[in-house]
Amino acid sequence: MNLLYQRTQKKHKLKSMEEFIIRHLIIFLNVIEYHLSTRIITNLSSKFSWRKLLVRLMSCCSCITNIFIVLVCMNTCMAQNFSAIFIFGDSLVDVGNNNYITTFAKANYEPVGIDFGKPTGRFTNGRTVCDILGQSLGFKHFPPPYLAPTTCGSVVLDGVNYASGAGGILDESGANYIGRIAMDAQLKNFAKTRLDIISILGAPEALNFFATALFTVTMGSNDFINNYFILPGRSQPVPPKTFIQSMISAFRRQLTMGPKCLTDQWRPRELGPYRAPKAKGTTKGDGERDEK
Repeated sequence: MNLLYQRTQKKHKLKSMEEFIIRHLIIFLNVIEYHLSTRIITNLSSKFSWRKLLVRLMSCCSCITNIFIVLVCMNTCMAQNFSAIFIFGDSLVDVGNNNYITTFAKANYEPVGIDFGKPTGRFTNGRTVCDILGQSLGFKHFPPPYLAPTTCGSVVLDGVNYASGAGGILDESGANYIGRIAMDAQLKNFAKTRLDIISILGAPEALNFFATALFTVTMGSNDFINNYFILPGRSQPVPPKTFIQSMISAFRRQLTMGPKCLTDQWRPRELGPYRAPKAKGTTKGDGERDEK
């Protein structure tokens, strides 16, 4: 392990063993995700078994969770380097955004949230994996849901959660739940928060703020479960590889859009309709605030 690290360090100029481990864990996770997705899709045949599908999905979730735990336990001193946490994703990390939109994908009822004493909008009995990650990194508060009326002003300086249950990489994913905030819409919401932070901190300080922030993305399962597997009857179904490639292309564009938003943040004239809300407002069904 140390020999491999030394060789990799010389080639890629890695700063620490933690960075080396993180890089290889990410590569390992990407390989697992691709092969798992391909196997699940290609099993859509006469011998297709929903039981096997669920087992594989649970195995994938378990793998992702274990990797998160490894990352959190590596070195807690890394917490000092993160100025905030910005969370994008689906029901695995939604902390209440779906409470503010018209959707069947809600978790604002008992016994969900029993660890908090009441439902919070999280699709779990207690904290999400990103809640646990934030606490492990030293943050005192959970990043609030973007659509909550109280998520404004200095509150956003600790981070914001944009995740939405039933949301997917593709806009059409999760349509069976009516309302949801897809990845593209979540990025638009982040663009508004970004401008709010610039107005609070000023451009120079905001630049350093975003450079030291942590961004997490937990997205993709709804594109299979609530899209590909429930497509209305088609005479010519989309081939598995074609669908996966469309997901990859969309996700690549979204992930590169995030950094572009940060580098372009000092030129708001190019942002078009992404205007920062001037005051708190009500919410629309598509996951955006009405501006007043």
